[in-house]
Order: sequence, then C-alpha cells, then structure tokens
Amino acid sequence: MINFPETAKVCYATARLARFDCQCIFMKTISTFEAKNKLSEVIASAERGEPQIITKNGRKSAVVISYKEFERLTAKKESLVEFLLNNPSRTDDVEIDLSRDKSVYADRVDFNGDDFV
Repeated sequence: MINFPETAKVCYATARLARFDCQCIFMKTISTFEAKNKLSEVIASAERGEPQIITKNGRKSAVVISYKEFERLTAKKESLVEFLLNNPSRTDDVEIDLSRDKSVYADRVDFNGDDFV
C-alpha cells in the first residue's frame, strides 16, 4: 500500500465517505513534453485506472483516462420520464391507495377573529 501523508489520508477518507471517485484526488500531473516522451506509460497508467492531467505552459489542458472510464462518463443516463415510466410499481400491477384519510381533522384557524393576535 502507498504511504500517504496524514492530510492525504484524511482527504481520501472524506472522499470515500462522500462517495466521490477517490482517483481524482491523487491524479498525476505531467507536462505536454513529458506526455509526448512517455505516451505508452501514460496510456498504461490510464488503463490501470490512474488518470493523468496534462499541462501546457503550466496550465491544465487535458486529462487522459481509460476508454472504459470514458464510456462510463458518457453513457446515456435515463431521463426522469423514462425512470418514472419504468417504475416497477407501474409495471407489476401494484395498487397504491391515494385516497385521503378523513378521520384526521385539524381545527380551522380564523385569522380575522378576535382570538387571533
């Protein structure tokens, strides 16, 4: 296991609790020049699930990720309408009682009356 400094351990634990992808916290940053010279290593790291940030003139300009991760990020998400239409209670003939329970009664408040201050 990699020996992270204490602050990195806290960040990693916080990210896991928040259900973030922990890889993004410890992405390696390399220059365009270094990426050109070590392209096969950059690709191999991305395939192992280690994204690489590429900088150009000191500014972040690109990220190399695996194709599997790219497919996951760009996959078509189900719309809210599709989700509601595919609801199991809708397709499994589940009946939901939507009638109002009239046994519960709340007193009406007269805001114009003398009792209301």
